[in-house]
Order: sequence, then C-alpha cells, then structure tokens
Amino acid sequence: MPESPPKQLLFDFFAGKSTAPQKQWIADWLKESDNRALYYQYLNEWESQHPQYHVDVQPALDRFRAAMQQIETAPEPSPFVAVSSGESWNSRTVWFWAASILLALSIGGYLSRNLIRYETYRTAYGETKSFQLSDGTRVALNANSTLRVPRWGFGQRGREVKLDGEAEFKVTHLANHQRFVVRTSSDFAVEVLGTEFVLYARDQRRKVVLSQGKVKVTYQAGKQVLMKPGDWVSLGESGQLQRKKTEQPATFSSWKQHSFTFDQTSLSEISQLLYDNFGLTVHITDSTLAQRQISGVFAAEKPNELIEDLADFLHLKVTQTPEGLAIQPYTNQSDN
Repeated sequence: MPESPPKQLLFDFFAGKSTAPQKQWIADWLKESDNRALYYQYLNEWESQHPQYHVDVQPALDRFRAAMQQIETAPEPSPFVAVSSGESWNSRTVWFWAASILLALSIGGYLSRNLIRYETYRTAYGETKSFQLSDGTRVALNANSTLRVPRWGFGQRGREVKLDGEAEFKVTHLANHQRFVVRTSSDFAVEVLGTEFVLYARDQRRKVVLSQGKVKVTYQAGKQVLMKPGDWVSLGESGQLQRKKTEQPATFSSWKQHSFTFDQTSLSEISQLLYDNFGLTVHITDSTLAQRQISGVFAAEKPNELIEDLADFLHLKVTQTPEGLAIQPYTNQSDN
C-alpha cells in the first residue's frame, strides 16, 4: 500500500503544481478506496482557502430563458456578423451558442460540487448492498438504487440523506436526539428518531412501511402524517395518500433474502417491480390479466426465476420479443 502523501503535496496537486512522479504517487494512493475520504477532506479545506468562481445554476437558466425570449420578440437583426473564418453567423446563432456554453458550464459545476459534497452508494440491476453509516445507522439498499450521504458534518450538523430507489433503514438513536431525515427526488421526506423502516421512492410512487419506532412523513409542500409500527403509507401519481396496516412489516424488506412477498399485488405492479429491480421490460397483453392480484412468497435471485414461478402459478404464456417479455393467458390446449 503506497504511503500517504503529505498534506502540502496534495495542496500543491490541487493548485496544479505537482510533478509527474508526485501525480503518480497520488494516483496510486487513491486506488485504495479508504484513502478517498481523506483526499476529499483536504480538497474541501484547500477550496475553502482558495475560493473560486462558482456558477449558480438557476440564475444561469433564467438568463438563458430571458435571452431566448428577447430573441423571439426582437425585430430581425442585420443578416450576419462577420467572423474571421469567412463564414456568416447571425446574432440568433451567436446568442444560442453563448447561452448553451454558459448552461453547460453551470451544470458541470453543479455536478462536480455534488460529487465532492456527497458519498454515493449505488446498486446495479439485480444487486443489493448492506452497509453502516458513520453514525451507526445500518442501511440495506435494494437493486437499482442510489443513496447520497454528506461527506462532512454528518452526525454533527445534522443527519440528512437522499434516496432514489428503495432501502431499509435501521436508524441509530444519538444521545443528543438528533433527527434523521431521508429525502427523495420529489417533495417527499421521512423524519425519524431511532427507528426501523423501509422506504420505496421511484418515479412518482412513494411508500413507507414502519417496523419499529415512530416516523413523520412530509409530502406536498408541508402536509404531514405520523406513523406507528405496522403502518404502511403510500403516495401514488394521483397525489392521494393511502394508509394501511400490516401485521408483518418485515415482509416488505424480504428482497434482502432474494425473496418477494406479494399481498394482493397486481400483475401490473409486479411487472413494474421487474423493471425497477432488474431492468426487464414486461408487456401484459390482456388488461384483465394485468389487474389480477397475487398473494404469496416467491424466492428468486434472478428475474427469470420469478417469471417462471408466476407463469406456473397463474398458468401464463411467456414470449420473448425484441422489446422484452410478453405475458398472456393460455387460450387453448394448443398453447401448452
């Protein structure tokens, strides 16, 4: 394992003053994932001592829209602006490219800032991960999901993470009673104080199942609902919040054991699950079949295992198409 480079050497590297051997030393050192947290810590310290220009995305977008609106409403300008290459660019083109470059730089700066500010945990299709955060909170991340955790100040200045996908949280209660907040990409958040729950957050659908403790769900610009153990709250595309009770909240995280538990779950919902977790597109050709509900536990590590079990259980015909899988009921004996 390469020896850690001195702090000043890293500062010189950030300033663009490193020699080729020093750059190689740093590159070899960063191959060890455990060293990256210290690297970002020093980078944050160096940037705070050497402030640089940071573009604010929203004002840049506003200026871009205003410029385009001006162009659309202004009288047609002179037909061209002379350039050294001999080509002719009209002012509309010049404005468009200038605004596009500004927008690209703004977005690039915003993405780089997020890369530095957050440590990101990701899972691929069909993959699950379990890990522990610095405050002791344990997280199980379902397939095709992303969790972002602040690199600095987490547990000191607050505990707020961002989830896109599905995860089970077992939140550690701290002596100072510090809250733990999970936010999603839309106006939906779960605030907890030492508890265990599953949060599903994909597209416009949100679902929280509480196993232990107490949580407060905030949605639609300030609306709130308090949950007790066994509560199951879901928010669909319609914006209507539904609240149910379940005697077995642990079944909602059965995916940790590569098992799928369905309780009056429609085949249409299961096809969405196959897309979310495995990236598999399933077309159900019969609308009545799509609404058929299923209850039971199905063990499956791969999508084809779950599909085969469902096909046997419901007596379905499954066909491979260029767009994915087509599912339909058997119509006669010749289909067998």
